[in-house]
Amino acid sequence: MNAIDILNELDRKYETDLQRIGSVIGYGNAQSILGHLWDEMLANEYGIENSSRGRMGVTVDDALPPLPKATALRRKQRRDGGYEMVPAYTAEEMKRFAHAAIDKAAGAKS
Repeated sequence: MNAIDILNELDRKYETDLQRIGSVIGYGNAQSILGHLWDEMLANEYGIENSSRGRMGVTVDDALPPLPKATALRRKQRRDGGYEMVPAYTAEEMKRFAHAAIDKAAGAKS
């Protein structure tokens, strides 16, 4: 077992916890919190202020409702030349999502 395998095994122990945290507070928010904690640790442990770590961007807009489950799949070509099945949303499904997002945004502003 090499060092990468050992680190991967260690990570797997916490995967369920990370999945739970990300699903509750949002994965982008969890990334941001970990980044701030990392900066605090660097400052406290090593005296490094204003670390050169780039700011993590939020990759998920938590203000949006979840995408509906697609009723169909479509084939998409991968870079390696193979294919995979991905959601194929109908126009009606995307309209429902858009209206739900608009309603949610309007409710948040009130």
